Amino acid sequence: MAALHEDDPEIGSLNVHLSGEPAQAIVITSGQASIEVKNNVLAVMPHFYGRRIDNPYEFLHEFCRLCGIQRRPAGSSEEDYRLHALPFALKGEADTWFMHLPPNSIRTLADFRSMFLDYFFPATRTNALKKEIQGATQEGDKTLSQYWGRFKGMLDACPNNRMT
Repeated sequence: MAALHEDDPEIGSLNVHLSGEPAQAIVITSGQASIEVKNNVLAVMPHFYGRRIDNPYEFLHEFCRLCGIQRRPAGSSEEDYRLHALPFALKGEADTWFMHLPPNSIRTLADFRSMFLDYFFPATRTNALKKEIQGATQEGDKTLSQYWGRFKGMLDACPNNRMT
């Protein structure tokens, strides 16, 4: 077996780093170019970590609600703002997932929503929650009002249950 040498062109190529910006999943539009997400918005922005206890539907609702009340430059839409702010809201496993999306795969918030929910709220999770909803009973020491509140909470945790 031949010895490895640092001046070997094959070995030297292992040290080469890519130059330029990494490819982004979100297609940047002219409307996004002038948007600035302010520090006070970042301070109150909901975060999604991708943990099992995190509810992706709740995150999307809160994120869109916050983005919807922000001032935007002329020529920028609410969707432009949401897409521009989105990377700041994802943390942990969710950020890792986002960074591994194919370049230019997100053109609209609907594109993101579809990919996001497919990954973080798969059909198996929906089915498990549906079974829990279908098997819900009023516990003996709970009032009807308490049961109804718990049942509504179960429905809210699974908005795509198609049971209402």
